[in-house]
Formats: sequence, C-alpha cells, structure tokens
Amino acid sequence: MHTVLVTGGAGFIGSNFIHMTLSLNNASIINLDKLTYAGNLDSLDDIESNPQYTFIQGDICDQALVSKILSEYRPHRSFTLPLNPMLTGQLTVRRLLSKRILTVLFPC
Repeated sequence: MHTVLVTGGAGFIGSNFIHMTLSLNNASIINLDKLTYAGNLDSLDDIESNPQYTFIQGDICDQALVSKILSEYRPHRSFTLPLNPMLTGQLTVRRLLSKRILTVLFPC
C-alpha cells in the first residue's frame, strides 16, 4: 500500500482529492492541515474512522513536524493543495522538492 501525504486536505480541493484517492486507490492518506479559514473537517467526517486515513493538525512551515511526518509515515507521494509557496513556507516546499518526494498539483 502506498502512503500519500496531502497538505491542505481539509480545504475544498484537498478534501475532494482525498475522497477520490481513497475511492480509486489502495492508498493510505496522511492529511496535514493547519485548519485556517479554508479548512473544514466536516467535509471529511465520513472517513475519519477509515484506517487508511490519518489527520494531523499542523503547519507545513513547521519543519520539525514535517520531518517527523516524513520519517514516521515515509510517504511515496505528496500533494500540496493548493500550492502557495509564499504562504506555506517556501523553504520547506523547496526542501521537499529537492528530496524528490513532493509532487505539485496546481489546481485550475
């Protein structure tokens, strides 16, 4: 089973991406979200008890937290939805890109 790290997964795009991924793939989802104005865990109520889903409240700018998640869960892919490096920590995003574990999905 593959592990996918989704940041911003409590937002509109992220929660729909998580639902789609769980329904189409045999994947384990780690959802890292800061739960700011755009985050809404109500949209993920139906999967909160799914053993393939884990929610972690935190900030992608928290390098220690991100490192811990990467070390503990060892995700095969990562999606940042939506990606805004100026707001989400340009240095962290660059580090993840340099380690070739971050796949960027740009919403239309």
